[in-house]
Amino acid sequence: QPAMWGKLQIEAEIPANTKILLSARSGNVGDLNDPTFSQWTEPVKISGATDLAVPLARFCQYKLILDGTEKDTPVVHGVAAAFMVPNLAPKITEISIDKGDKKDEPGIFKISFKPEDDNADKLSFNIDFRKKEYNLWINIEKDLDKPKLDWDSKTVEDGIYEFRITASDKLSNSVQTALTGTRISDPVIVDNTPPTIEKFQLKTEGKSAMLTIKATDQLSTISSLNFTIDSNHNWNNALPDDSVCDTLSEDFTIKTEDLETGRH
Repeated sequence: QPAMWGKLQIEAEIPANTKILLSARSGNVGDLNDPTFSQWTEPVKISGATDLAVPLARFCQYKLILDGTEKDTPVVHGVAAAFMVPNLAPKITEISIDKGDKKDEPGIFKISFKPEDDNADKLSFNIDFRKKEYNLWINIEKDLDKPKLDWDSKTVEDGIYEFRITASDKLSNSVQTALTGTRISDPVIVDNTPPTIEKFQLKTEGKSAMLTIKATDQLSTISSLNFTIDSNHNWNNALPDDSVCDTLSEDFTIKTEDLETGRH
């Protein structure tokens, strides 16, 4: 990551009437011949820890100019360059919201997400939600330490909802340098109300019967219809009249034959 380059500290022997000058440049490509490197800075005399004074970049190259005489010249034993990688905001790269598969936990949604932080900071998360047509966000979890949460959708009315995940690196930074990153989920349908039978009509003729039904749901596609006769344990699947369950409202026609005379 690009870094802010600080000071250059050298360990050297500098005889009287000699000096060491420092010049530096920076760039974001490791190839020293790359034309995007900055210009060399004006040489400055080193008298202690000396500013590199180069632009923010991944790489820094320094040049030491040893100015001495035929008899005396500076001798460099070691060099250390200080730098600091600026704090970068965390990111939420993906949000997944799925309905739980446990029959004893109806209405539970599994919220999970993938956070990233280029500084490898420790992150905490806030989760908010809102009904899609509203502007106000409602917080359901604050300072969560794991990228997942079980949410009980029975605490809200049926509808289409959005979730907002906010990641913060405040646990690894000061109040002044902490940053956040936010992502909003795709719309999620909360539908805890079962479908209804809007209308039905029963016709009988001899030992056969025909039942027509219209099943409707406000938010979810009708996925199946099953029926049994006389409370039999064997349930039968019925296809909609257009052969495909793909809409919020479906018409079904159930025909039975060879019924015994009497009530069923």
